[in-house]
Amino acid sequence: MTAKDIKHNVENLAEKGENHLRAVAEEASDTAERASDRIAARAEKAKDRIEESGKRLADAASDTVDDIADNPTLRRVKDSVTSGITDVADTLRPENLKSLAARGEAFARRNPIAFVAGAALAGFAIAHLSRRVSDRRS
Repeated sequence: MTAKDIKHNVENLAEKGENHLRAVAEEASDTAERASDRIAARAEKAKDRIEESGKRLADAASDTVDDIADNPTLRRVKDSVTSGITDVADTLRPENLKSLAARGEAFARRNPIAFVAGAALAGFAIAHLSRRVSDRRS
């Protein structure tokens, strides 16, 4: 085997290695894109479920406070809360999950006390409403 043959063999191996590396990189890129698409689809479904839950929560809150409709202060509070929940659910509809998370994070950074208070209030409301729903089922 001559030096020229060895050089030719090395060049062929290098070319095959580059082609193989390109193919692997393309395969990895395709796999990552498919995974990203699946994650985005699942996130979109989760967002839709959250939106639906928000609507149901607003309806349940409305039903809960309708039981004590003779108190005008509670009526105003109920109207404000259900309106806010409905607005949030309507806001979710056109947004994608990344922009929604970014908006939530920005709000939490600008208004940390309001964010924590809202999260606590939402937790109490969900706990109250879930107890009420479970009581109805019993």
